[in-house]
Amino acid sequence: MLFGKNNVANPPPLFDSFPLGTRLQIGVDAGYWIGDLAGIRNNSVIINKAQLFDNSGSPIEELRSTAQIPLKLISFVSEAPENILAKFHSKEIGNISVKEQRKQFFTKMGIIKSLDKSADKLADFIIRINESAQLLFNNVFGSNSSNLMQNAENENDSNNNTHD
Repeated sequence: MLFGKNNVANPPPLFDSFPLGTRLQIGVDAGYWIGDLAGIRNNSVIINKAQLFDNSGSPIEELRSTAQIPLKLISFVSEAPENILAKFHSKEIGNISVKEQRKQFFTKMGIIKSLDKSADKLADFIIRINESAQLLFNNVFGSNSSNLMQNAENENDSNNNTHD
């Protein structure tokens, strides 16, 4: 066997045909890893010069010197195509690089958080205005004001019901 008998895990047959140093493409749930096969240890595949890509081919992480990929996550293994660069690059997607897309994403998330805070402040402001209007109404019309408001609402409801 390629990796010897002293390894904790027996490598799956997928790795038998690849000598150490082979540049591999290793499929996982999140996408795929590209890197040079360094061995298998503790139920994980070790690859050097490793980078994780999403399924569309965009880099998710910058280049790592070494990555450990648990065997249970691996869905396929093949030699990496030559046209996939094993380094972080500003792959153009339309006219926007991956780094620029990430920057825009975090900017948008900041705007959303800011809008959430503003919406909370607006809701508090509306509640305070409503409470102030109620107090003003009570001060103007006296202690019977709540009865007056209830009578007005009941009269409005009865008028709506007779027109149905």
